[in-house]
Amino acid sequence: IFAGMDFMLRGNGRKIRHCEYFYLTKGRDLGFNAVMGFFSKLSSGTGEQILTRQMFRLGQILPLPEMLSFHYAHAGYYLTQAFIALAMPFTVATWLLVLAADCEDKFRSFTYCPEASSGEAMAKVLSAWCSWVIVFFLVAQALPLFMQMWMEMGLKSATLRILKQWASGSWCFFMFQAKLVGYYVLNEIRYGGARYVNTGRGLPTQRSPFLGALDPDSGLLTKVSGLYLDYARLSYYDGVKLALAACLVPLMGGYAGIVTWLFVGMAAFSWLYAPFLFNPYQFSSDYFLTDLKSWVAFFLRENATHWVQWYNETQLKPRRGFRHSVWDVKFLLGFFVLLVWSSAMSKKLELYWNIYDYHEDFVASLVGPQTIAFVPPILASVVICVLLTLLECAACCRGQLAVPGKPEQKGFYLPAIAVILILVEVSESVIPLLCLEQRSWRKAFLAGLVLKLLLFSLFLFLAEAVINRSYFQRWGMLGRPVELFVYANRWARDAAVSTLLLATLTIGVGLHSLNEMACPTWNLHQLLIYRARARNLKDHLAEDPLPEPNQRKSTVTAL
Repeated sequence: IFAGMDFMLRGNGRKIRHCEYFYLTKGRDLGFNAVMGFFSKLSSGTGEQILTRQMFRLGQILPLPEMLSFHYAHAGYYLTQAFIALAMPFTVATWLLVLAADCEDKFRSFTYCPEASSGEAMAKVLSAWCSWVIVFFLVAQALPLFMQMWMEMGLKSATLRILKQWASGSWCFFMFQAKLVGYYVLNEIRYGGARYVNTGRGLPTQRSPFLGALDPDSGLLTKVSGLYLDYARLSYYDGVKLALAACLVPLMGGYAGIVTWLFVGMAAFSWLYAPFLFNPYQFSSDYFLTDLKSWVAFFLRENATHWVQWYNETQLKPRRGFRHSVWDVKFLLGFFVLLVWSSAMSKKLELYWNIYDYHEDFVASLVGPQTIAFVPPILASVVICVLLTLLECAACCRGQLAVPGKPEQKGFYLPAIAVILILVEVSESVIPLLCLEQRSWRKAFLAGLVLKLLLFSLFLFLAEAVINRSYFQRWGMLGRPVELFVYANRWARDAAVSTLLLATLTIGVGLHSLNEMACPTWNLHQLLIYRARARNLKDHLAEDPLPEPNQRKSTVTAL
């Protein structure tokens, strides 16, 4: 729409022919995926508008009141959603950094430490942020809607509707929507490539699978599409990171009030479970069993061919090579966080080796006292990948992973390689830092693990950027170790995140089964989605069957 208006306003006889077709049920209620797809194209379009010279010129010539109205009604809304989505991860990351730089509890006499610990200081700051003021802010956000409903329907109806929205999980929906809007706006500003997204008009009662449609006879996937594949990059990865970071906070001596933990938990929960919470029949045991079988077919069958294809098309293909990846804002921000964390860890190691003799520790004497936390856990993994490549050459195997549609290309079993590499990388991360844990330097030990994880993520990001380069295919077998390393670790990440989601969703399946046994005519999950009592579909059709096609046509004509 913005591009069409800009094209017409340039004049010189430019014309655009637009045809709009109206047909039955076009404006019906939409499901969760359709709503999110609609907001994804709106957000991408807004990110494209922000980069245009028209937006720049409007910002220069509009008076301040009109400019503020224009900003609030257009780009400002989407940018605010992006900042809201980034606020909680930045808060928890800062919280962890302050706790990691704090003095060790049992060794405060060896260095200068303030009277108040970092945990106490952060608790005071967070208690000031997450107080009644932010609750008042959340209430103020819903005030325009409440006033509109009050004028139209009355005070009682407006109050009941607001309470019903909160009770039915609207907060979860809108927190996930803020994450989606922020992702697409910032992604468009960083990479570009906005395009039309066909959201479709699927029935809101249709269930979306976890990974795809499964053939009941062969147990293989016939269609790869599902909730995990749609939102993995968008929210699931970040949701798991936020949850793990929140679990590290109390281990490093951090604490806060109940309101702070409530906001952190709500953000992590919505990013991980909002698509499943609003998916009809998500917790049905029969459908859930099919999801488990599809997980096996997607990650384990045919040497993880389906996963390789999905990863290549959705996570490797959108990038633009090494230069564009390295000069990305997100990469530079991560590099800054890495430098700050390295500085805090360096101070701790310097103090530690001033107290203890590093010759007593085998690993420290081997690699150096200051490098036990600064060596990324990749050395053993790279050696294993090189050895596997040599074994493939010796066995006359092909030099690529199993590619969908090309069964002649063979290689070692990717899931087995991933498990081996993960075990080796975890050992390589923990063993050099055990000396800190053995002497009760808990904060230094955890800070060292986080630093190694950051270094490992940086190396893996660069390896992905190398694979995206056009000249990588010309490397042949020389690039096979890099390919093995990237694919194995990314497979392990997706397998772990999806397993965590399925394992926690079993709680909902159990509660749903109890609901069906105790009260089969009232389904609490369907009540949450549709805000109405849901009956069995077969019973509903038996009482009021669908009309015949001729009858349906006459009914539409009468309407």
